[in-house]
Amino acid sequence: MQGSPPIPLGEGMAGDLSPDGKWAATVVSYTQILLLPTGAGTLKRIERGGIQQYGHQIHWMPDGKQIIFPGNQPGHEVRCFIQNIDGGEPRPITPEGVGSCRVSPDGQLLVGEDLTGGGARFYPMDGGPPRAIPGLLPGEMLAWSPDPHFLYVYQWRQLPIKLYRLNVVSGERQLFKEMHPMDTTGLCDMSHILFSADGRAYVYSYTRTLSELYLVKGLK
Repeated sequence: MQGSPPIPLGEGMAGDLSPDGKWAATVVSYTQILLLPTGAGTLKRIERGGIQQYGHQIHWMPDGKQIIFPGNQPGHEVRCFIQNIDGGEPRPITPEGVGSCRVSPDGQLLVGEDLTGGGARFYPMDGGPPRAIPGLLPGEMLAWSPDPHFLYVYQWRQLPIKLYRLNVVSGERQLFKEMHPMDTTGLCDMSHILFSADGRAYVYSYTRTLSELYLVKGLK
């Protein structure tokens, strides 16, 4: 972040950094979760415990002792699991058919996406029944804010992106920010927005397609 050259930590598709910043979670070939030290240390292999295939999103519980991830066991559809990083079996925390597991900052609620098209819902971490997210509109992307009472929500692939703070209790929303690159030439897609843990910084990616038009004369 200070402009120094990037340092490779290891292989795999990146998940989240641990709350203390000492570990980076990755998935290798959809079959192994690794925890890579960001400083001195030795990588950790998470026991598979019957998981046949992992999804690519790995998130940490606020205590930094457990991770949450999508995966499936043989003969079962994908669902969200929780597992202690120091051992123990993965434990399912959503019904089958639910992915994109994102835990609230206080560790009380999980947002899970119904992969059959039913949209996102809240799944209490204590095992209670799932419930709808008040005020969430069809097709909206979402991310937790530092306050567990609010989500950031937005419609992606729109320009500019209008980012709202959504109250998860009342369903009320307030425009938080509009964002787009300063130069919109050739801009055709803006992708997911990622936020820092304290909500003071964010990053996003976009696709820019440029072309040149030629006029050719004298063709026969």
